[in-house]
Amino acid sequence: MASIQFGPWAILYAATALQGLFVAGILFHTSKGNLLANKLLAILILAFSYTRFLSFVNLSELYRLWPHLLSTGGPLWFILAPLYYF
Repeated sequence: MASIQFGPWAILYAATALQGLFVAGILFHTSKGNLLANKLLAILILAFSYTRFLSFVNLSELYRLWPHLLSTGGPLWFILAPLYYF
């Protein structure tokens, strides 16, 4: 069994990912303002939060338990720039 290390940076990345998930959920369920802009911003926050989650997995060495997650965040970097634009 692999040892899991929860250092201060790993905890910070996990907290950042959870906060992004919370904010994206609020943006998805709001019915005021520009709905398209809220949805695009929520998708942007979810993509960024997932990359922070992968950083948490890397730093806490959870990739030994979940090796299939290692390369899943790569395509998200190509989505971030168009989402920033729109």
